[in-house]
Amino acid sequence: MRERVFGIETEYAVIYHPARGELGWPTNLELYALFEAQLRPRVASLPRAASLLRSKRGCFLENGGSFHYEATPHHFEHGLLELASPECRDPFALLACERAKDELVEELAHGVTAELARRGWGGRVRIGKNNVDSQGHTFGSHESYWVEDRLSPAERLRLAPLWAALWLATLPALAWLVAAALLAALAAVAAFLLPLVAFAPWALAALLSRRAETAAAALRRAADALASAPSRLFRFVSEHPGEVARRLAWLE
Repeated sequence: MRERVFGIETEYAVIYHPARGELGWPTNLELYALFEAQLRPRVASLPRAASLLRSKRGCFLENGGSFHYEATPHHFEHGLLELASPECRDPFALLACERAKDELVEELAHGVTAELARRGWGGRVRIGKNNVDSQGHTFGSHESYWVEDRLSPAERLRLAPLWAALWLATLPALAWLVAAALLAALAAVAAFLLPLVAFAPWALAALLSRRAETAAAALRRAADALASAPSRLFRFVSEHPGEVARRLAWLE
């Protein structure tokens, strides 16, 4: 066991306790944004790699661990806070990292509660670390161990046809994922280029304004709709992140 690499990924429940008489509360997705804002001045980090089909937010920490938001597309607004340890060479280093994760999320929770108070919320944020919540959702920790099992050249040669067959079988799924990602990217780019397209109907409406006022008015409305497309798309993504995640998950 000494020649191993160890790791633990821990899921923490984010719990908001509203104040007496408080009718609403922020979603876990909104709380996660506050957690990440509290994290940045405390721990150096880098953002996760972008993914067109998965809107999984998070960052990598300076010690090699990760800090991210974990949620299913169907319940995207009500996810968990997940922290992964760096790769550790012995159980004692892993235990130290696990305890450090617990202390970090508790410290961040206090900062988030203070930030919510500045924004007019009266409740407080707590962190849960158990396996099943009151609704039956399961979460906890995932352990990982690096184990090397070397194959002899003869064994590799015997398995080569199976590997090749499995690789070929995945090509249709890979092609669909690449095509879906490209289509999503092109759709986003096209939406932001629509204001350029709006100049044509605006110019045509100006030419027709004296001779065909009704047609000119229709062209102006179409041009205004094209010009406002990026802002409407940005507003939809900002106001409905869960819906965006569900649509991307359907493609995937």
